[in-house]
Amino acid sequence: MYFKNQESDNMKNILIAAFILIIFAINALSEEDRSKWTEISGKYSWELWKYESGWQEIKSDYDFDAEFIEEIKTHENIKFILFTAAWCSDSRVGTPKIIKLLGMTGHYPSKFTMYGLDREKSEPAGNNYIYNIERVPTLIILREGKEISRIVEYPEESWEQDIAKIIRGK
Repeated sequence: MYFKNQESDNMKNILIAAFILIIFAINALSEEDRSKWTEISGKYSWELWKYESGWQEIKSDYDFDAEFIEEIKTHENIKFILFTAAWCSDSRVGTPKIIKLLGMTGHYPSKFTMYGLDREKSEPAGNNYIYNIERVPTLIILREGKEISRIVEYPEESWEQDIAKIIRGK
């Protein structure tokens, strides 16, 4: 009888230890893993987006070409709309770069609007349908309220080169 109780106690201890390990494993998931589960949609500021999406620690150490930064700065009649998603790895890489770039050119935040999309690539106001968004991130460039072009998922050259080419009409 003594051995049976000892086996039972050992089994309880093993189960408790396994439960504790599972809890620690869940809590140890990286921020990146947790953001894959996050689906937020709607219009957002970058600050609120970082908080809601779990991207607080994402920083862009990307170096931009100063020549293109200066060129983009000279165009004041340009506005930008970004469609992004917390669950998308391309968005996670591209969005901080876009925000940093537009900040350096003076277009963020006054000439910038950002929408988060769910996995169906939609958001409550339906702007994804208005702009026919199929992939994220999608950066739409507007001149005098009309779309002149867009960059979908990633740039051909670099964010600043592609935006400068679009703005200059090439």
